[in-house]
Amino acid sequence: MDIGEAVDDQTKAAIKEAVEQDKPITIVIKTETLAPSQVDADDAAKTEAVAGAGADVAQYLDISMILQADGREIGTLNRLVGSITVQVAIPADLLADDRVFYVVRVHDGVAEKLDTVVQDGVASFETDRFSTYALLYESTSLPGDSDAFGSRRFVHAFDPLDSDHRAAGYVASRAGRCLDGSECCLGGSRRPPEP
Repeated sequence: MDIGEAVDDQTKAAIKEAVEQDKPITIVIKTETLAPSQVDADDAAKTEAVAGAGADVAQYLDISMILQADGREIGTLNRLVGSITVQVAIPADLLADDRVFYVVRVHDGVAEKLDTVVQDGVASFETDRFSTYALLYESTSLPGDSDAFGSRRFVHAFDPLDSDHRAAGYVASRAGRCLDGSECCLGGSRRPPEP
């Protein structure tokens, strides 16, 4: 990667000056939470297109790598040669067992869903580019996500070669009833209703 991809001309000149003056250069990672109104409309649209219809934006972030010389900001890095791991705390009010969180990065007009690991309320991902990020989530529960007993519904696993389950599976509840009200095949076998 050429340094021209990592910094602009003004920052290159500031780095050169700092090196010539033997000033220490440091990098500070700055993360700023952005209100939806602060996000570029094109970036927001690209984020939503990558995320899909079932996703909700938890928050937008501007993640920057600030270059400092002798404690004074001289510019930003746009890109690194290798990736670093970034960790973002998920707002506590958004944590729920039925939510899957992930990050979308928009850099130079390109939106990309990043591999994201969530553990103990923290989303971790690797990146080598710095610009607009979105923390998103999708619900894994289905509409009407509980039955009369308060049990969450789940998609029942099935063997597609088993003739008793050829109808592509049933949405079932822990209470043992399918959405159509009949007994589910949770351990037993039941033929799907005839069309």
